[in-house]
Amino acid sequence: MKKKGIIFDLDGTLWSTSEQILPAWNDVLRRKSLPLITVEQMNSFMGKTPDMIASMMLPDIPHEEAMYVFAECVVEEDNYLKTHGGTLYNDLKPTLAELKKDYFLAVVSNCLCDYLDSFLDYHGMRPYFDDCETFGGTHLPKWKNIQFVADTG
Repeated sequence: MKKKGIIFDLDGTLWSTSEQILPAWNDVLRRKSLPLITVEQMNSFMGKTPDMIASMMLPDIPHEEAMYVFAECVVEEDNYLKTHGGTLYNDLKPTLAELKKDYFLAVVSNCLCDYLDSFLDYHGMRPYFDDCETFGGTHLPKWKNIQFVADTG
């Protein structure tokens, strides 16, 4: 019999990074003389796929160019998060430790792999999760990754 499980989203559920990564993204946009984004806009990107974020962030330039700019933003973001992390929600580690006793725990996110790795590694979160799936790792939409984890967990 399978162990009962809990599948978590990452942004807005386990941590927040909008305020931390905003300066890195705006540095890229500034270098390219593109419009800067606000923390409210950054919050609206969370949970979206890279294609969606690029289109939302830069609707007035060709999609291929927007994806290139997005990729540069992600490099800057990853550099920041690897050395500073994000903001974990209150009592996250003790809560996960308690849940881990009785539940299979997983993270499923539309993020890229390095973003999730920053969460897991910088904050020492790997021991709490039995599985992690991302859009960056599978190129599948979140609902399919959730289904995969539920079926295999």
